[in-house]
Amino acid sequence: MAKIIKTGVQENALKMINSNLRTLTGVNGILNASGEICLLNITVGSQRVSITVEKPFGDEILQEIRKKLTKETKTLAKKNAIVLDGNDLTVLENRHQEMESLGLESQGQEKKDEDRDK
Repeated sequence: MAKIIKTGVQENALKMINSNLRTLTGVNGILNASGEICLLNITVGSQRVSITVEKPFGDEILQEIRKKLTKETKTLAKKNAIVLDGNDLTVLENRHQEMESLGLESQGQEKKDEDRDK
């Protein structure tokens, strides 16, 4: 019987994709948050610095990081035949913000609460 053999490259790509998705989840949360200032912690080797910037400037930096990680994740998935599920695509496309701004998330939660109470 024929079998599919997982390669080390594919396993490493999957680890990188999962790492990128965790990072993107955090980045999305910060981008979608309200506030006026942003505290950035930067670590290089043993050197660490904290910088306070206005949120729009911090958002610009995070958008660039987000763009790079999203492109890398999609490329790795396509190249290594890794299927991204709906939750992964929601993170990649930052659709949480869209749902929230339309009030869909709160409506969905209210519906779940009503169904649970029945």
